[in-house]
Amino acid sequence: MPLPFSDPIWQKPPAAPAFRSLLPGGQCADVVIVGGGILGLSTALHAARFGLAVQVLEAGEIGQGASGLNGGQLIPGLKYDPEWLLEHFGLERGEILVNFAASTADAVFELIRDEKAAGILQEGQAVSDSRRMLVYYRKSADGRLVLGGRGRMALPTSESDWAHLERALLRLYPALSGVAIEKRWFGRVAMTSDHLPHIHEPEQGLMAVVGCQGRGVGLMTALGERIAGYLASGDARQLPFPVSQIRPIPFHVFRQVGVAATIAWYRMLDAFER
Repeated sequence: MPLPFSDPIWQKPPAAPAFRSLLPGGQCADVVIVGGGILGLSTALHAARFGLAVQVLEAGEIGQGASGLNGGQLIPGLKYDPEWLLEHFGLERGEILVNFAASTADAVFELIRDEKAAGILQEGQAVSDSRRMLVYYRKSADGRLVLGGRGRMALPTSESDWAHLERALLRLYPALSGVAIEKRWFGRVAMTSDHLPHIHEPEQGLMAVVGCQGRGVGLMTALGERIAGYLASGDARQLPFPVSQIRPIPFHVFRQVGVAATIAWYRMLDAFER
């Protein structure tokens, strides 16, 4: 029976299912952990990540004891200063303890970050919305969430140039609020006036392809095979697009004004259609 005043606000929600065995009947566990507190659950999670079959045994509620009755503060390190640890345990063991103590807060934040991201795009989907000013996102091979969209015409100068994408990220996944953005980058989208890729051959055997309209991963992969076939055979039927002359884009000097106006118009249309 729980003691009086032993129900902190960060207990698991009442609707959470009771803990149960996750091992099929007859299967042996590699690790059995007694106690569903912070240490037991952290050990279980990381043991499972190492590929071990894990079972946690808890007589009461998960986090019922000292783990759930804390004050909600993440205090890094140990009670003693690094100098005391080095003097008391010696250089080798002392340095191990100093480095470990310095890592405890990071271990919590990394675990929170990993678990927040674990429920996102679990099947590895690559997603794009249907807006004119679209946002697209996917997970990288190492499990990090990558999100992109239309940027400024000018070169970015600070992290604030990505603020609109960070707002989109939190709109899609509010649980990621407070998770740090690790990397930002930008690139140009090669556009043509007719929105089709252009194949040029200014001299025989000298080929150039431009204008993927943001679809370069697929287009350039497929075109590489066709260009190689054309170079090997000289047969222009190998090419899906006709070879064209290089021509300047009319009024290109005003591109920034035109593109900026188009972006503003598209954003207004997207806002009306929400």
